[in-house]
Amino acid sequence: MTNQQELLSLFQSLIERQESEILDFKRDAYNLSEEDEKLALVKDIVCMYNTPRTEDAHIVIGVKEYTTSPKDVCGIDLSTTNPKHLDQSSMQSAFQLKGLEIEPFPSFRVETLQIAAAIFLGLSRLLYNLPSESQRIR
Repeated sequence: MTNQQELLSLFQSLIERQESEILDFKRDAYNLSEEDEKLALVKDIVCMYNTPRTEDAHIVIGVKEYTTSPKDVCGIDLSTTNPKHLDQSSMQSAFQLKGLEIEPFPSFRVETLQIAAAIFLGLSRLLYNLPSESQRIR
């Protein structure tokens, strides 16, 4: 588990970067009561899992990126987001959709950072080695 100071430092470094194959910003949290939103979460995680890289990949929720202006660091709106959808087990359960077969199951962790009244969520996948072709999800 990352402590809050390390998480804040990571968050600050991530928001200085542009979106890439290993960094994605989402303004709104995934609504895991909707099947298409579960599929969107699964797709985003699987795409990052399958991307060859030598560093962690991150999905940062609560930040909107614009192509011509600075990012909107707004946090997650808890008045429109079910807090139960923001935890590790809820996000992992999105992979249990009927008819969805994913092997191997991607490993990721969910961490929450609160700055003033804003809450940010990060999903990351640690990769110490590049996945071999046989380790990629199909």
